[in-house]
Amino acid sequence: MRVAFVISILLVLGFAACEKPVSPAHVRFRLDRPQHVSIGLYDSAGTLVAQPVAGQRFEAGQHDLDCSGSEVPAGRWKWKAVAYDRLPPQRVASVAAGTSDLEAPDQLALVAGGDEGPPSAVAADQNAVFLGWRGARDGHEVVALDPGGRTIWAHHHGPDTSGVVALAAADGVVYVLDGKGESVYKLDAQTGAPVRWEGRDEMELKIASLWPEDATTKPQRAGAIAAKNGRVYVTLIEDQFIAGLDAVTGDYVITLTAPFPTQLALSITPMKDPEDPTKLKVIDFGVCAIAKNGLAYFVMEHVPAWVMMSTTRWLAEDEEIVALTLRGDTMKTEQVTIYTALGEPHHQVQLRPAEAAEGFSVALGLPGGRPDEGPWKSEAFRDIRALAVDAAGQLWVAEGDEKFGRFTVWRIDGKAVSLEREIFGPIKAEDFAVDSSDGTQVIAGGFRWKIDPQSHVAACIERAVANAPLSQPPADEYRDAHGLLLWSPKMLKDERLSRTGWQVVPLQNGQIMAAQRGAGVHLFALQGLEKSILLGTGEVEIRPK
Repeated sequence: MRVAFVISILLVLGFAACEKPVSPAHVRFRLDRPQHVSIGLYDSAGTLVAQPVAGQRFEAGQHDLDCSGSEVPAGRWKWKAVAYDRLPPQRVASVAAGTSDLEAPDQLALVAGGDEGPPSAVAADQNAVFLGWRGARDGHEVVALDPGGRTIWAHHHGPDTSGVVALAAADGVVYVLDGKGESVYKLDAQTGAPVRWEGRDEMELKIASLWPEDATTKPQRAGAIAAKNGRVYVTLIEDQFIAGLDAVTGDYVITLTAPFPTQLALSITPMKDPEDPTKLKVIDFGVCAIAKNGLAYFVMEHVPAWVMMSTTRWLAEDEEIVALTLRGDTMKTEQVTIYTALGEPHHQVQLRPAEAAEGFSVALGLPGGRPDEGPWKSEAFRDIRALAVDAAGQLWVAEGDEKFGRFTVWRIDGKAVSLEREIFGPIKAEDFAVDSSDGTQVIAGGFRWKIDPQSHVAACIERAVANAPLSQPPADEYRDAHGLLLWSPKMLKDERLSRTGWQVVPLQNGQIMAAQRGAGVHLFALQGLEKSILLGTGEVEIRPK
C-alpha cells in the first residue's frame, strides 16, 4: 500500500513537471467560431491603461496570449476580453462626392473631381463627356466620363492648385482654358495624356504670347474657348474679339470681332464651290453669344480663313445668354438646334431652331430658377456655366457659384424632359453631422441630404446648418463602454480609402455609422460592433522589462 501511494505521488509530480507553466502576463480565452477580439488592461479604478489586442481576428479554439508587449506598463492589472463579428464596412451612400463611385472596382472609383472649386465647364465629343472644375489640389479639375457616367480618366495639371475656366473637345483632343484664363493646354481625349503644341517647347499656350510686339492690344486672359475642324477659338470678352488658332501648332489664323462675345458653338457645313459648282466644299458654321442677348451666326471659309457671311438674331432684352451649344451636323441635316442657357431672371435652358432662334420649342428648368433658400428643387437651375450634348443626345449642364455647384444630365425626347442624374460637388463637408436617429438624414456642405438605403443615393433636400457646432473634434474610431478599441480606419482592408478624415457616429437605434470626409462624404455602416460579447476577465502581472 505504501509503495502504491509513493508511486502515485511521483506520477502526479511528473505530470505537473511536464505541463507548461502559465506566465502571470498571459490571458486565456476560447472562441466557438472565428471572431475579432479586443483585450484591455485596467487599473483598480477601471481606467484603461493599455490594449495589447485591438480588433484582431482569431480562429475558433483555445488561445493563450502574452500581454507583456513593449507598450504595456509594468504592474498588476485587471483584464477584459470581448469578441465580435466585425464585417467589412458596408457602403450606405456617397454625399456630394462628385464623380466618385465606390462600386467601381478600380482606382478610378475615388476620382471625385475638383476639391478646391465648384463645377465650371463641360464639353463632349462622339465618345465621352468632359467635366471641369474651377479648382483642384488633391483632386482632378478635368474628368472624362462615358455617356453612362463611368469614369474614363482624370487629370490634375498641378503641381499645386489648378483649375478650369472652359473646355472644348474636337478631333480627339480636349482643349483646357486654365483656371486663370491665361493659357490653353491640350489633353488626349481617349487617355487624358498631355498633348504638345507642335513646334513649341511649352505644354501651355500662353494667351499673352499670341500678340506681336507692336500690337496695340495685348490681352492676358480669355473667358471662353471652342474648337472644331482643326481650329481653336479663344474668346477675349472685354476686348471684343475672338482669336482663331491652328489646333495643332497654336499659330494665329484669324480674328473675329463682335460686341462682347462670350461662348461660341461650331459645326461644319457643305457649300457649293464657287469655282466648280459641281463640287462641295466644307466650310465652318458658328453661333456666338454677343452683347448679352444676341446670337451671331457666321459662315467662314476654312482655307483661306475669312468670314463669308454673318447675321445676328436678337432675343428679348432680359434674356441674357450665359451658355450655349449646338446639336445637329449641318453636313447631314438642316435641323440644327441651339441650346441657350439664360441667366437672371429666367434661369432656364431653352432649345431654339437655328432658322428661328428668336423663339424656343422646349424649355428645361423651372421659370425663375432655383431660390437661394428653402427646399432644394432639382429640376431648377441657377448659375449655369456651360452646356454640352453627348453622343447619346443627353444634355449636360454645369452650374456653380463661388462655393457650390453641380452637373446635371437631362434626357430630351420631343417636348418631354427628364432629369437623369445629379453630380454634386465634391464638397469638403466640414460641417458634416448626422441629422436623424437612423442615419438616413445628414447635413453636409450647408445642405440637408436624405439617404435611400436601397439605392445608396443621397438626395439634396434643403439648405441647412447643424443644430450645434461640435465642442471637440469628432472621434475617428469606435470604442465600447469600457474604452476598448473595436474599430479604427487603420483596420480597413480597402486600400483605395484614405485613413484620414473619418468620423464615427453611434446612432440612437444602436447601429454605428462611419463617415469618410474629404472629397464629399462616403458613409458606411459598421456592422457587428454593437454586438460584442464578453469572453472573460481576470488579472495579469506585467513585470518590469
